[in-house]
Amino acid sequence: MMNHHSYRVAIVRAVGSDARQLNALAQGITAIAPLIEIVDDEHVLVPMRGPTRYFGGEKAVAEKLFSCAPQHMALTIGIADGRLAGLIAARMAQPLFIVPAGETAEFLAGINVRHLEQFANMSAHTLSLLSRLGLSTCGKIAATSKQLLADRFGPDGNTLHTLCSGADLHPALTEKIPTLYYAEGHYEDPLVQVDAVFVATQELIAPLMAKLQEQHLAMCRVVVTLTTEHDDTSERVWYSAAGFHEQGLLERVRWQVTTWLEESLGLTAGVHNIVVNVQNTVPIGHEQPRLWGGRSESDAAARAAIARVAGVVGQDQVCVPEWQGGRDITREYELVPAHRVDLAHNEATIHRVTPGVLRPAAWSGDMGQHVPMQNIVPPEKVEVLNSQYVPVEVTGRHAVRSEPQYIRRNEHLFPVRAWHGPWPVEERWWDPLRQRRVVRMQCLVHDGKEEHGWLVLLEHRTWWLVAVYS
Repeated sequence: MMNHHSYRVAIVRAVGSDARQLNALAQGITAIAPLIEIVDDEHVLVPMRGPTRYFGGEKAVAEKLFSCAPQHMALTIGIADGRLAGLIAARMAQPLFIVPAGETAEFLAGINVRHLEQFANMSAHTLSLLSRLGLSTCGKIAATSKQLLADRFGPDGNTLHTLCSGADLHPALTEKIPTLYYAEGHYEDPLVQVDAVFVATQELIAPLMAKLQEQHLAMCRVVVTLTTEHDDTSERVWYSAAGFHEQGLLERVRWQVTTWLEESLGLTAGVHNIVVNVQNTVPIGHEQPRLWGGRSESDAAARAAIARVAGVVGQDQVCVPEWQGGRDITREYELVPAHRVDLAHNEATIHRVTPGVLRPAAWSGDMGQHVPMQNIVPPEKVEVLNSQYVPVEVTGRHAVRSEPQYIRRNEHLFPVRAWHGPWPVEERWWDPLRQRRVVRMQCLVHDGKEEHGWLVLLEHRTWWLVAVYS
């Protein structure tokens, strides 16, 4: 069942922290509130019910949380009735922002719906449609009939109305409750290697997920507890409103195991007990996680995988595509080191890979938006031949003297079934040292089994194969 009530939470935002710093912060906070939730790579959620009673109020708890920060870590804290308001308050805090109890709906009323993409994992398409319908703020959505939103947006409509009204899909976990979905492993020979602990945890998670899938459910809140033979414990609450897929949850567990065992304990004690306790579930398909550029399960898994690979092969060796612009279709995108770009925020990702203002909407050499599947680096020298097996030439007015019929590549002759072009490029004509004059042509060739799209280029009377289309 989905509970839409809210409880007071503090969102601790650790700006620019790395895994080691975030783990040190989390370890410190567990002395104040044991069941904390790692929201993502810079936010920690702290349930406030117990701590406020013990320390005497929210400001006193906030002071304790600030004191948990490792050296050189800057914190901001937002306190509110629910997760969404807390995340937004933490972003606005300087360094503390407290939304008074019972006033979360009023606080959210003026917040633009675009914040729901970053903080609630709502799709950009849905939020854009809401804005076009005049529902540009959380207050306007909350004032709209929940039934109307559900009729128009399906399950997303229910989620939107709940969040914008100041409630939570799942209130913060203040204590563990008994459930049917529980797995425990006890190891007579304590596990002393990170990989062994990770594999053992995976063996507990996989059957649980399979059991849930049979009932068309996905786990959305899981408590993973690791205990060593010296009774040292690491307990983390992992939460995803959309429901975890296996890889997403395992990436979180890997982070928990690695930071705790390697950095906190230094493998001085082996793990002899592992518990996986599923606290909440959601129907499969309740929400569809996005692949990249946000805070979904797949996003977190992708970023964690990039960080792990970069740690092995070096930061500059793991690259992602970035739009560069220009008129050379084979150079419009370049690979840049992943650590130099923002992978966490959807807007930054869209801006990185979407054609920008440097590329005119239309120009005489435009080849359209279909980008080659693979660039040939370096380009291969080929021969573009006419029906008489004579090289095809292009005039000064960018017209072919004869139609291409064959392309010779590596001594193999490929029939040309269709061709399009040529498209000219004249770059830096005013600079004798850097000027460049080329023409491009798209050709559909047949290799005896299937057809392939090739992009060929003529420069200084020589043809080159520069790219292949899917």
